[in-house]
Amino acid sequence: DAHAQLAAAATGDLAALRPLLVGASPIQLNRLVPYFLDDNVSTPGTALFAASLGGHTGCVSALISAGADVELGWDDFTPLMAACFAGHVDTVSALLAAGVDMHKRIVSSDERRLDKAAIH
Repeated sequence: DAHAQLAAAATGDLAALRPLLVGASPIQLNRLVPYFLDDNVSTPGTALFAASLGGHTGCVSALISAGADVELGWDDFTPLMAACFAGHVDTVSALLAAGVDMHKRIVSSDERRLDKAAIH
């Protein structure tokens, strides 16, 4: 399920993630579930978002291959921005290779994703 996928992706546990992706539906892969950034802060996120923020490029690639939406984030914060924010160059490269539109504009601020990511 989406919770188990997120838990495995957030910790970079590719061995645990792979079997969870077999037969996973797009709804499961792209479902926003609570993601705890630390003991006091949680946010909705997808498994791809969590893997991107953690720099777990193997998990990112597996999720993309399984059909995870590379554009889906929360509150305009996408997996690409999460990977840039955390400084995970290999993960950024994997997301760009998967077709993330870095020139797409952010609805709430009318900034380009590339510009917003560059700030971080």
